[in-house]
Amino acid sequence: MKALLICVGSRGDAEPFVALAARLLEDSNNSVELFIQPELKNLVPDIQNLTIHELPFTQFDFYKYTTNARKGADHENERVRFVGVVAEVIAALVLPCWEMVFNVAKDCDIMVSSSLSRYLCFALSSK
Repeated sequence: MKALLICVGSRGDAEPFVALAARLLEDSNNSVELFIQPELKNLVPDIQNLTIHELPFTQFDFYKYTTNARKGADHENERVRFVGVVAEVIAALVLPCWEMVFNVAKDCDIMVSSSLSRYLCFALSSK
C-alpha cells in the first residue's frame, strides 16, 4: 500500500503523522509520501520507503493572517474571527499546493490529512 500523508500545522499536528508513517512502514510492503512543513522535518526519522516532501510555507507564515485577517474580522464573536483566519490560511497557503501534491497523490492508495489540509484532500479526490 502506498499512503499519502499531508500534515499542515504545528508540532502537535505533525507528531501523530510521523508516528503513523513509522507504524505503516513496519510492513515492508508499504510506502509513505509525507508532505510536511520545512521547520517540522526534524521530527521525521530516516526510514526506508518514506519520502518527505516539503510544503512551500512554514508555520510562521500563518501569523501574518492572524494580525491582518479580512474574513470575519469585524465580527463580535472571536470564534468567527478565528474561522476567518483559518479560511485565509487555507486559501492562501494550502490550496495553492494542490498541483504539487496531486503529482504524488495519483499513485497513492490512501490519503490522510490534518484539518488544515482537509480541503486540499477534497480537491485532490475530485480529480
